[in-house]
Amino acid sequence: MTLTICEWLKSLSYEWCMVIATFLLVLFTALLALATFISVCGDMIIKFFIRPDFKIVSKPFMHRVPMRLFHEATGKTIAAANTDYIRIEILNEGNASAKDVEVLITEVRKKQNDGKFKPVPMATPYSLQWTHRNDPSLGVFHHKTKRHITLGYIYDPKERHHFTFDDNPSLLTNPEQQTLFTIAFSVKSSNREYLIPHGEYEFDIQVVASNMKKPVRAKVYLNHNGEWFMIDSEMYEKGIEVKIYPC
Repeated sequence: MTLTICEWLKSLSYEWCMVIATFLLVLFTALLALATFISVCGDMIIKFFIRPDFKIVSKPFMHRVPMRLFHEATGKTIAAANTDYIRIEILNEGNASAKDVEVLITEVRKKQNDGKFKPVPMATPYSLQWTHRNDPSLGVFHHKTKRHITLGYIYDPKERHHFTFDDNPSLLTNPEQQTLFTIAFSVKSSNREYLIPHGEYEFDIQVVASNMKKPVRAKVYLNHNGEWFMIDSEMYEKGIEVKIYPC
């Protein structure tokens, strides 16, 4: 004969009823504690397991394109200069998209005669420019995708004078023959500190995002000797050298 739950409970002794009641109370308390823990620490747990993860690719991307200057009224090209761009590839290898992503240069150092790199006076940190974008902050960087950031560029020195914000002849002994490296800061200061003459440099860069606790860092080595070569492949062999060292 099968007993109902009510009949079964009535058949239990007082001691067994207390055991069951205690078990249910402990179970309810544990579930309540778990719910409280999840409500308080849930976001932390999610961010620990589901998060963006950036990788700065160690091989730079360099290519030559014509930079054009347009007439403000007619839109016609009034000047053009071959320009070598140096770009850095960044991957999001995590399992979540990153938000409000910026790439910062926190310090620039130049190699001195004693072989040591010393800081160049600059109001860093500055944000770099995302390639083909005007906004230095990338709203969403989707996971399992890649983007390029522009480190800087070099004009053909014979045509650089057309682009006044990227020209500073006082830094050079032969402005029409020597190159300047323009750091692609998102903001160009009036003192043109973003223009650096030939030499060996180190850049400290960081990738930051609003939903990341720690930045991803790298060191970039730049050596441009001031020479301009008409053939781009020759320029990348003899005129400019870039190495990227992820930290």
